[in-house]
Amino acid sequence: MTLDFIEYVVLGSIEEIVEKSGKSNSFSVSDNINELGINDIELIKVILEIEKKLGIELFDNNFDFRQLGSIRNLVEYIDQYMKKNIADS
Repeated sequence: MTLDFIEYVVLGSIEEIVEKSGKSNSFSVSDNINELGINDIELIKVILEIEKKLGIELFDNNFDFRQLGSIRNLVEYIDQYMKKNIADS
C-alpha cells in the first residue's frame, strides 16, 4: 500500500467526519490534527473509519493520536504500522 493511498484514505475519512459534524472541511495533510475542530469522539470515528477502509486495527489504549501533530504524521504512522505488521506476519 502506497503512502499516497494511505493519505487519500486518511484525508477522505477526516472529510467524512468533519462534514457530518458541520464544521469547515478546508484542511490539508500538513494541518495539525488538534486544529481541525473535531472533538475526541469525532477523532475516534476518524480512526475507526481509517481502520475499516484499510482493513487494519490501529487503536491502542495507551496511544493518543492527537500527539502525532499533523495529518501527515498520522499518515506516516499508519504507513510504518502497516510495514511493521507485514514484516511481523
